[in-house]
This record gives sequence, C-alpha cells and structure tokens, in this order.
Amino acid sequence: MNLDETSSLLCVMAPFQIGTDGSFTATSDSLVNVFAKIQAGIECALSRNDNQSVENLQRTADALLRYQGQTAKVYIQA
Repeated sequence: MNLDETSSLLCVMAPFQIGTDGSFTATSDSLVNVFAKIQAGIECALSRNDNQSVENLQRTADALLRYQGQTAKVYIQA
C-alpha cells in the first residue's frame, strides 16, 4: 500500500468522539467497521459531487480488500 491508498484511513483508524464541550476523546478500544465508514464517506462525497474524494476513498477500499486476511509487516527506521 502506498500513501495515496492509505491517506483516507487516518480518520477511520484513529476514531474519536467529540464531547459537548468540544473535547476529543479517543475511542481506540472500540471496534470499527472500516468498510462501512469508507462507504459512508463515499456516499457523502457523492452527495457533494466531490469526485476526487470518491476516487480516493475507493482507492483506499480497493487497497484494503487486496490485503484483507493477510499478515503485513511494517519496517520503520529512524
């Protein structure tokens, strides 16, 4: 996966809730249906005629489907 395929995942993979006072609370212990969130984003972008966002979100979903069920390795070097 490259950066273009994964940039749309940032808001999905680090979910949060906004409190009534405007504070942010991480909800990382919650299960997240990533594909449902991507589909909701696509529908929202379609309603705004935002074709670029639709393409980006679809590219992200396609990349996730390619790797679904596979173990991935990440190498980070400082």
